[in-house]
Amino acid sequence: MVKYNYIVKTIILYKYKGGSSVKYKLHKFKNIISLKENSFLKLYLLILFMLNFTYICLVLYNFKLKKLFSSLGSNSLFLIKETYPLEFIKSINISKINDIIYCLIIGINLFCLIILINKKLSTKFNINTKQFLITHYIYLLFIFLANYIFSIIFSAPIGNLTAQLFPACIITLAVSICYILKILYKKIQQLD
Repeated sequence: MVKYNYIVKTIILYKYKGGSSVKYKLHKFKNIISLKENSFLKLYLLILFMLNFTYICLVLYNFKLKKLFSSLGSNSLFLIKETYPLEFIKSINISKINDIIYCLIIGINLFCLIILINKKLSTKFNINTKQFLITHYIYLLFIFLANYIFSIIFSAPIGNLTAQLFPACIITLAVSICYILKILYKKIQQLD
């Protein structure tokens, strides 16, 4: 009797939510965002995560050094070089390393964009545009929220912490627009 009530409740629930299509859609969405079979996307996200984490740590340390420089009360580079020579050199080197990391992030995003555009490469690397977009939007949201929390904790400017995300956002938006146009083009061709 208990098993029968459970089956009836399950059928009513599925009918209420639109039938078994809800379960199918959830299963399909789970398969799209699953990275078990896609080692390229795993590696891509791992490299981006490491680069972003390094960038954030260096920006926070550089912000700490600039707070030290601002304690002098003057924006004179000569006074800063004289008072804190090692810290000044560290700050310049950190800025150079951050620029290199920023360029690496842009390069990796452009590489992935080229792979997504080229059908031969996308099949070779086993990458699906829909899967890339969903995982990349989730990744960008996660990194932005983490940067926001770091900016609150360390009272650092949010713009400096999220500057490396803008090229990734632009490339993701470009891929999204191309994907939407591709879907619309297919639907228009099906109507003809």
